Order: sequence, then structure tokens, then C-alpha cells
Amino acid sequence: MIDDRMMAGGAHVAAPDPVMAPNAGAHRLLHWLTGDLARGVRGLAALAAHGVEDATVDRLIDGSLVPFEETADAIARATAGAVLPGDWDAPGAVWDVLPAERAA
Repeated sequence: MIDDRMMAGGAHVAAPDPVMAPNAGAHRLLHWLTGDLARGVRGLAALAAHGVEDATVDRLIDGSLVPFEETADAIARATAGAVLPGDWDAPGAVWDVLPAERAA
């Protein structure tokens, strides 16, 4: 089943893939938020403190939005480098697979 979404101007786009993340940034952000049960709420608060609102986070994760440089930098600061600006340009991965560890 395809869950179509209406975009501005009436264009339809397919809903996000339930198996594959749209990009590495979305994949890493979701795992950063959900990897530690207590981090979820604190993580959203940290993102909001850096100017990234909840609705934006939803759109970043579902792939309907890719951040501009300023927002990508804010996400990198809020996540202490767990999600870096270049991740938004990298291919996604299977949602259920943990993101690869970063080289030291």
C-alpha cells in the first residue's frame, strides 16, 4: 500500500520507504533520538534549543526536507556530532540497522 502525500501546488509524492532511510542524516538522527530511551525528550529539547523544531525533525526523518547548511550545522551541534552536515547527502540505510560507528 502506498500512502501518498499532497505537496504544495497539488503534487503527490510517495510516503517514505518503511524499510530504507531517505539519507544517512535521517537514519542517524532517528537512531540518535531513539537509541537511549531517556534521550528522546532531551534530544528534541536540545534540537529545539538550536532552532530545530519538532515538525522540522519529523520532516527531516521522513525525507521530505533536507536541511540547509545552517540547520545541518545546528543539528551537528545539538547531537554532539552524532549527525554531521555531510550525512544529509549520503545514502540512507535500513532503518533497523544501527548507524556505523564514526572513525576516531
